[in-house]
Amino acid sequence: MKNSRVVAVALLLAFVLLVSISYPGMAAKCPPEYTCTSFIYGGACEPSKCYADCAAAYSGTGEGQCFPQQGCRCSYCCKTLSTAAAAAAGGRAA
Repeated sequence: MKNSRVVAVALLLAFVLLVSISYPGMAAKCPPEYTCTSFIYGGACEPSKCYADCAAAYSGTGEGQCFPQQGCRCSYCCKTLSTAAAAAAGGRAA
């Protein structure tokens, strides 16, 4: 009986860890001004599948989050610092 409680607590902690790093983790990798989002499919959404599908769709940098009735939304870095710097320099030159 004690072993089943340990397993249940370990699974709960693993779930909490996965949920806590799935959304804020993107912010650590990419500043908000360089982040884009895209729904990769609508309808029913399973969190671990959404997370894995986004990572695959965006070369390991996408992070998926499920939205009820909307589906799986990926957040990913769509601009790099060098791209943004080049755009800013181009804007100043004009």
